Amino acid sequence: MADPRAILDAVECRSVSPVFVGRAGELDTLHGALARAGAGLPQAVLIGGEAGVGKTRLVEEFTAAAARRGAVVAAGGCVDTGADALPFTPFVSALRALRRALPEDFAAAAVGREDELARLLPEAGPQPDTPRTGRHGEEGTARLYELTARLLERTAARHTVVLALEDLHWADASTRHLLSYLLRTPHTGRLLILAAYRSDMPRRHPLRPLLAELDRLRGVRHLRLPRFTRRRPPAGSPASWAPHRTPPSSTRSSNAATATPSSSRNSPSPPASNAAPA
Repeated sequence: MADPRAILDAVECRSVSPVFVGRAGELDTLHGALARAGAGLPQAVLIGGEAGVGKTRLVEEFTAAAARRGAVVAAGGCVDTGADALPFTPFVSALRALRRALPEDFAAAAVGREDELARLLPEAGPQPDTPRTGRHGEEGTARLYELTARLLERTAARHTVVLALEDLHWADASTRHLLSYLLRTPHTGRLLILAAYRSDMPRRHPLRPLLAELDRLRGVRHLRLPRFTRRRPPAGSPASWAPHRTPPSSTRSSNAATATPSSSRNSPSPPASNAAPA
């Protein structure tokens, strides 16, 4: 039976706009992390922001630049398939990309562990007959986590590798646990892990506790993308865009009203009957 996750490899999450604006600071932060990873110091960056704020566009711009500088980019994204999300979906896509880019290094890292790797990549070999429930299932999952860390570490020994995971808010429990394992396990090599997610999640979303835990890890950097706002350009120049950082005292309703002069801020509102149409 074909692995349903293989179908998702052909699904690409591409942004609409070919123009990249307003994220110079965030892009510099990612390039700094890439430089440190290239020097042999593994890095991890979490990228959060509201829906449509430009997370995917930022990741695309950065990974394209990283690839031009010689880094190997292994990308994968979570997919909203309802309550029963497919396990390890972004890691399956990313490891397939890594295997295609570095076949010899990947094969050397997986030698003798092909049956375990087949749980993620069925094409790697026959899957083990060990039951996946109870103690055997827990041991198999632990070996799978260790194997994934080993594959990333071995392939990043001679190459700078960028592992980019998108839409983490749609991740299933197995994906969240594996990411937590990778970020908590000491690594060597030239590895940069990026994980992007939507910050406007429900309060009880299962990703929130993980993000709180990862925030406390020393080697994890959190990059939060603010909204954009239009700045008034000088006369005759094109419009420019800049990130909007809401002051601490503002509320969600503040962007529904325009600023008023201080002299009229406390004056009563005109009757509804006198209001001009919008």
